[in-house]
Amino acid sequence: MWIELETFPSLDTPEIRDWVLHKSAPFPGPVPPGKPDQTRELGAPTMDTDKKPIKAFGYQREYYNLFERNKFLKSISVLVITEQNVLVRILSNLFIGATVDQTKRDKITRFFMDYDQAKHGDPIVYAAAMMPPDITPDMFSVLPSYVIEKVGNARNHNEERDALFKFFSGRGAEMIPFNGGDFERYIEQGHFSLKLTKIEDVDGPPPVSSNPRNAEGDADNPDSIIGPILNEDAKGMTCEPNRTEKERILTVLWWPEFMTKLKNVTIDLGCGVHIVISVPVLCYRDGKEAMWVALAHPAEFDQLLVRQLVDCLIRAAVAGVVVGVVTYNFEAALAAFVGVFRAQLLIYVGHDVDCVIPELFLITEHGTWKEKL
Repeated sequence: MWIELETFPSLDTPEIRDWVLHKSAPFPGPVPPGKPDQTRELGAPTMDTDKKPIKAFGYQREYYNLFERNKFLKSISVLVITEQNVLVRILSNLFIGATVDQTKRDKITRFFMDYDQAKHGDPIVYAAAMMPPDITPDMFSVLPSYVIEKVGNARNHNEERDALFKFFSGRGAEMIPFNGGDFERYIEQGHFSLKLTKIEDVDGPPPVSSNPRNAEGDADNPDSIIGPILNEDAKGMTCEPNRTEKERILTVLWWPEFMTKLKNVTIDLGCGVHIVISVPVLCYRDGKEAMWVALAHPAEFDQLLVRQLVDCLIRAAVAGVVVGVVTYNFEAALAAFVGVFRAQLLIYVGHDVDCVIPELFLITEHGTWKEKL
């Protein structure tokens, strides 16, 4: 027998996420209107028919201020996910019409409480066979409801936080053109520090970036991403920035990513009784990220100027406000990069240079999505 719980919502609602994070008492689902005359439990499963635990999730974002030599740079954040195994207590609620007399109420209640799926089979057939002539279907209704309870201790997924602190330990990345690729030395010289400023509940993992400069692709060969953006930048310019210089600045060796998807699962209540509910499934993948910079300029620029421009490009890219933020707040890193590059031109070239296009890219090379077990 299948029970359709039309009122059963996703286990990824704001109310359930809040319950996972902050509450301990059972979470009551929507109940039918009015007070039932009688309630009985149909089952209290903790696993679906695939023998996978039923889970709910809560999400929090931790915000950190990033400092370089005690100078504030930017605010960055990471996602921490709380996973909670749950028990779904399925209830059957009997409602008897207000005009039904007590004798008939007692009969209906007795039939309701005596019903046993193993013995009696289909409840509709059972009701039709057992109801006396004086009991009619319009005298009562049976509606389902549920209560969710926590099972065991919650599990926190701190992978993003771990990646953050590994990055700022100097062990989480490689820097290509700076200090011989010694990223740990770069971090030590910058005296970077993080200060937790706030924690707030959020709806879940953030959406994928829509900025084409922050894209998924081949981290070692980004030409298919860099070329079209530089061409788009050059549209409308009266000059021809038709030559490109590019440098790989940084490789983040490990970067975790999460998403949740909703999945309909079947729950066996025993004795052939099943229900179908919608639950969140946490998915995970990891990979590496490569930070690239590129510069488009006219082919007729002399080599000395080109070397100066590339030097400014790299110096802008390795600024703490760019390197320290790019993985966690790409838009802020991009804006900072352009500003630092223009300032570097004034210092090392002596003036601004027309017809140059500096760009920053973060290319992420992911593994495949897998269900987080």
